[in-house]
Order: sequence, then C-alpha cells, then structure tokens
Amino acid sequence: MNILLINYEYPPLGAGAATQNAYLARELAKNGHHVVQLTASYGKLDNFSIENGVQIYRVKSRREKLNQSNMLEMLSFVWLALCKLKYIVPKHKIEKAIVFFSIPCGPLGLWLKLRYKIPYVVSLRGGDVPGYDVNLNGFHLLLAPIRRMILRQAIAAVANSKGLAQLSYTADSIKTIVINNGVETEYFYPSTRKISNEHVQFLFVGRLHPIKNIRLLLDWAKVMCHSDEKFRLNIYGQGPEEDKINQYISENGLSGSIYLNAWLNKEELRQVYQQSDVFVNPSFNEGMPNTVMEAMACALSVIASDVAGNRDIIEHSQNGYLFKSDSLPAFVSISQQLMADAKLRALTGSTARISAVHHYSVKAMAMAYLELFASKNKPSDLPPEIQ
Repeated sequence: MNILLINYEYPPLGAGAATQNAYLARELAKNGHHVVQLTASYGKLDNFSIENGVQIYRVKSRREKLNQSNMLEMLSFVWLALCKLKYIVPKHKIEKAIVFFSIPCGPLGLWLKLRYKIPYVVSLRGGDVPGYDVNLNGFHLLLAPIRRMILRQAIAAVANSKGLAQLSYTADSIKTIVINNGVETEYFYPSTRKISNEHVQFLFVGRLHPIKNIRLLLDWAKVMCHSDEKFRLNIYGQGPEEDKINQYISENGLSGSIYLNAWLNKEELRQVYQQSDVFVNPSFNEGMPNTVMEAMACALSVIASDVAGNRDIIEHSQNGYLFKSDSLPAFVSISQQLMADAKLRALTGSTARISAVHHYSVKAMAMAYLELFASKNKPSDLPPEIQ
C-alpha cells in the first residue's frame, strides 16, 4: 500500500506527536508498505531524504524554532504542502493518508479526498481538540465548522487516549476511536547502573508550557529541596516558561538542586532516563505522553497527574503513582516515599517496564491504523466508550 503521512512536525522538529509520527512511519515501511512523509523543513535539513525506509519531503515554511511553531508558521506549511501534494500524489501513486492534527493539517486530508478521492484518517494529538487547552477555546470555536467537516469526511478520527477521545466526541459528536501511542521498548530499556545513595535523581522532560503545570513543578521541587538534601531535579525542554523557571531557581537559591537543560536528541534522552530514578509529569492535560511511556520502558518510577492520558497508562501504586494536578501535598508525599525507599523505586520501575512492553508497542499501533484502512465500514458515530 502507498501511504502518505502529513504532519507539520517530524523529528528533529516537534515533540510527542512528531515522535509518534516517526514511529508509525518506520513501522509501516518495515512491514513492506511504500511510505511517504510530508512535513516542514528547518535550518539545513534536506528537502528530500530517505530515513528508515520512509521517503521524507520537507517544505520550507516560515518555521523559526525547532520545538514550537506559531499559527502563521503552521498556515505557511499548509499552503506550501498543498502545492507539494500536486507532485507527491501522482509520483508515488498515493492510496491512503494519515493526517496528524485536525488543525492545521486536516484541510490537506480533506483536499486529498475531494481532489484525488484518497481516503484519510485524522490523528488527534491534544491541542487540536476543544477542551484540551482552555487558552485555545476561542480559536476552536471559530474553526469548528471546518474542523467538523474534516472529521466527518475522514475514515475516522483517532485519539491516542480514552480521555482525548471523549473530549473530541463531546465537542463534535463525531466518530472518535482510540489507538494508543507506541513506545520503542527495544530502544528504551533499563540501565544496569547501581543505585546511588548520594542523590535521588528526579526527571521532567517536555515542552516548557503552562499546560505542563510548570509552577506546581517548581513549588514541589522547592519543598523537596528543603526536605531532603539528596533531592535533585533535572528539567529538559524548551518553551515559553523557560525564563520563568530560570528566574524561580535564581530567586529561591535552588541552582544546586534544580537544573534546566536544553532539548535532547533521542540517544541523549535515553541516557538521561537511564541515569535517573524517578520521572515526574504534573501536566494539567495529556493525550498519551511519550515521555511517560519512555520512562516506564526504562524502568523508572513515575509520578504523574491524575488526568486523561496519564490515567490510561498508570495504575496507581502498581506501575506508577497518580496525584491530583492541584495537590502539592500529595505530589510531595509520594515523592518523599520514593525518596526514602530504593527498593520501592526498583519494584515500581520493574512493573512499569513490564506494562510498557506488553501494552504499548509500536507494532500494535501501526496494525490498528492499517485495520482502519482495510475495514469496509466506517466506525459508527457512537461515544468512544461504546466502541
């Protein structure tokens, strides 16, 4: 099958959605499909390349930053991608398409169907779903008619968690099914390092955005620093909250315990997971976070907010721990328990690794998308919990 994937972000651009896009593209190619990726360029990236069997076309949009993009940059990608599709579709004899994000990329899927009668699936990722980020409510309200047209014309809208599927259905009453994200458990694996008694290394990886509950993360780290001198927190990421984090660390004298680091490539990130003890994710909202699954695959204990996405992956007190995203005391209490008990950290991490291996494979994700294309019937317009 000749399959086109469209996303304005693809590694090294972007974060979680870009990573999942790459996993899916590589797995489809690995299984003998002719896979073409259309995405945005950046810096000196080649306009065309072949990586892991995937033919990648990059269009030179207005994108200026590696890990974030504004609306003007997204719109410029859509326009240039539309022009590029006129070349890609006939050259590669595209039969099916997977479009990441209903907005901004969804209109490209709709155009493929109207112009070439190519069926497409929309992969919802979070920020493109009304209710996920309250700061985007006005934007989603304005674009509701075109978003609903895109979703109705698709074979299906796919959410990566039950919570995100429910949000989508609540907003638009349109078919929404769940295909879990996948993690490369053969690549992300535990280290054999000995547990250090000198420091307990906590880790946060992600976009430094208000939706990640950065202020609670910092307040928690301040309490932990004052309660136990063994505590260390490494923050890896970039985003609009970066200056606030640096200011907070400086004003509170925490430079010896909290370290803000730049975004990492895949290999560097694996090493950081393997050198850490506990992973934290206090986000207000999540789809199905790659970083949590990667940390679990590396056998880290995970403490995460009790929100959709995290809740789909973590069973409290079994393969990780959940706390209410506004509860600093609960966050601190769980953290102190893990700080004090290395055997508990090891047990929880081992269970997390088993969960990642058995339930969140890249192969299963790819097969689920292929089954959508193979089905003769569209998913019904039923609430996601019924499907």
